Amino acid sequence: MEDMDYYEWEESKKRFTLAKIIKFIFKTIATLIIVGTFAMLIGRMVLMRIPGDFTGVTATQGILETIEKHRFDAVMQEPLEPFNDNGNDGKGWYHLSNIAVSKFAGEVQMTVRYNSRSTINTLMEKYALTERPEGEVFVYILSDDKGNVYTDYVFSAKSRPLYEFRRVVFTDLNLWGVDVLYLDVYFGEDVSEDGLMSASFVIYEADRGAASLDEDEIKGDSLIFRDAPAYISKLENND
Repeated sequence: MEDMDYYEWEESKKRFTLAKIIKFIFKTIATLIIVGTFAMLIGRMVLMRIPGDFTGVTATQGILETIEKHRFDAVMQEPLEPFNDNGNDGKGWYHLSNIAVSKFAGEVQMTVRYNSRSTINTLMEKYALTERPEGEVFVYILSDDKGNVYTDYVFSAKSRPLYEFRRVVFTDLNLWGVDVLYLDVYFGEDVSEDGLMSASFVIYEADRGAASLDEDEIKGDSLIFRDAPAYISKLENND
């Protein structure tokens, strides 16, 4: 009788009970949450990664001419945190990377990334928009410590779920003697000192040191560029 009781007790451990089922369900849910979280993080990292031909230095005519003349001098520097005088620092709205500066070519290049959901949602909230803006939403203005302001540029666009990428190239610049470069980002319909979505970046400082680029880092020779969109500027120094 004791042997039978022991056998039945061992068999009972193999049976599904309500407690075992609940425990199994919670373990399964926890596993799915962990796996799902890692999958989302990895997926987001892949989506936000800069396209390969938007990295390094873009093979523009000016850059290629510096190579032909043995004057290739492109350097790269990371931007400083954005700032703004109207209380909006722009952190998290725009991401700048792969900033290449070539004095001999007279060019400044950069890649801009923004979140097509959160950044645009913020813009809609700040400007009380009921419909998502269409076309090229943001515009860029380059300036230096000598008082020069440049508004003409070309850009190439790429999109992924959640993210927009722009390779922005300013040409015909006079960079000799320039120690600091700034990039201002504006909502194209409100290019003003009080722009609610404006952000300013220090993208180059001569005394901060910059990494020299090699010729094998020249990319994007097949990119298609478009002219900067037209906009009305309300800036005092850029009427």
